[in-house]
Amino acid sequence: MFLRQNEYKKWLDIFQGAEGGLDKIARTYSKYGLQKQPNGDITFLEWAPGAHGISIFGDFNEWNRDEFWCQKNDFGCFALTLKALPDGTPRIKHRMKYKLHVVGADESRMDRNSVWAKWALQGDSGLFDCVFWDPPAEEVHKWEYEDAVEPERP
Repeated sequence: MFLRQNEYKKWLDIFQGAEGGLDKIARTYSKYGLQKQPNGDITFLEWAPGAHGISIFGDFNEWNRDEFWCQKNDFGCFALTLKALPDGTPRIKHRMKYKLHVVGADESRMDRNSVWAKWALQGDSGLFDCVFWDPPAEEVHKWEYEDAVEPERP
């Protein structure tokens, strides 16, 4: 029993030091994948410790696999910032398709979908593509009802 508790505490400490705790790890969806920034830039973060390289490509760059290569950090995360266009709009628009080009540890090259894609769409070939989801304000879901209020307990 004590071994399990010690192992649990060890991993809690590791998570606290690396990511700021379990609550932050539970919200990694807001950090990984494609994330639009307030200035129009798009940041990309993907964890692939066994890969040697990752590039992102798609509709936004005419499917050029060699244009946008990510930088790998010591923890196996690949990161990239796609700067906004001169007019301040994001380079990747709402509903544009994209994929990752992964260079494996054995130097093999393969196209893959991001595990952090908010939407995957199946094409006529039967294969799936990632789709960037950043709807304009008029397409954002509006909740019809407010959150339920917990009743008072006697």
